[in-house]
Amino acid sequence: MKKLLSTIVAMLVMTIAVYASATTDLNSGVEKYNAKDYENAVVDLTKAIKENSHLTDAYNYRGKSYIELRKIEEAIKDFDQVIKLAPHSADGYTGRAAAYATDAKWDKALPDLNKSIEINPNDWQTYTARAMVQYELKDKDAAYADLDKALKVEERGEIYGARSIMELADLKFGEAYSDYKKSQKLIKKQEKAKNKK
Repeated sequence: MKKLLSTIVAMLVMTIAVYASATTDLNSGVEKYNAKDYENAVVDLTKAIKENSHLTDAYNYRGKSYIELRKIEEAIKDFDQVIKLAPHSADGYTGRAAAYATDAKWDKALPDLNKSIEINPNDWQTYTARAMVQYELKDKDAAYADLDKALKVEERGEIYGARSIMELADLKFGEAYSDYKKSQKLIKKQEKAKNKK
């Protein structure tokens, strides 16, 4: 009995050590991603995944790093794994949509953005991304409607900026200029608020 108990304790200690090591590599990888050091982020995140293959954040950030490195197939595989491990999280769907969009595979990006919005209907960035994809797919009415939805979630300069680009492409010069001005005003306001923190 004593031997069994000591074996269980030893296994528990080893499990904790492996998890701690994986968490350290994950944190290091995320820091490198945030510092735009994508090659080294991939190295650390890969170590974290080898130590604990259930770390969805490691797959998510490695996928994002792969997008920045233009390794789209690798990114898609990582986001597939995020979806497999956490099917009720929007991260995998949003990430995979970004990978498809980077490769101009708009028809593949759209269903993932739809699923992401279904999971998290309060994300202005996903509505904005879906609007841009719909615009590329020539569904302009849906694109403008999504930007309106994004603005209802949160009034952001980036949304007005995206709409001004679409309006400019549609030769709506007055609307484009007006939205561009709103965009710049809000972005300055957002930066001031960010700098106060």
